[in-house]
Amino acid sequence: MTEKYTVKKWYDESGIYDDGELFAIVDVRMQADKIARRLNEQAEAIKGYKELLSYDSEDTFEIKFINSIYNREGFKGVIDYATGKLSEYGAVREVDKGLWVMVTGGWSDNEHWIHCLNNMVCLFGMKHYCGYVRGGAFYYSEDTDRSVEITFEKVE
Repeated sequence: MTEKYTVKKWYDESGIYDDGELFAIVDVRMQADKIARRLNEQAEAIKGYKELLSYDSEDTFEIKFINSIYNREGFKGVIDYATGKLSEYGAVREVDKGLWVMVTGGWSDNEHWIHCLNNMVCLFGMKHYCGYVRGGAFYYSEDTDRSVEITFEKVE
């Protein structure tokens, strides 16, 4: 609506007669932008679907299992499961009230599990994932509505 008003205001100020063609062009452009956004969303969905198809049955089973824990027990249930899952050099810790970190410790099994946890169809990762730090630290917020900013200081 703002774009239309701007064009109309320019026309009014310039004193040029508008027979409706320019506004029709603006309407078409706005519709084209909406269609482009929808196509982009569909392309992302197709990309995710293809990624999901590339998973082996072990990945699919793990994602479904994590989702079932999340549906039954919520955030804390998945945290408890992760504590047992990231055993070999991995760790799960609450670093601030409601902010948790999962560390892979460089082990490929732990990294693979985190990959399943952060998958686009895994409810826990979709709702609680905040970010990661290079080296295998993945952050999750207990509150799905909370905007989290993670800052780090270099310690010598």
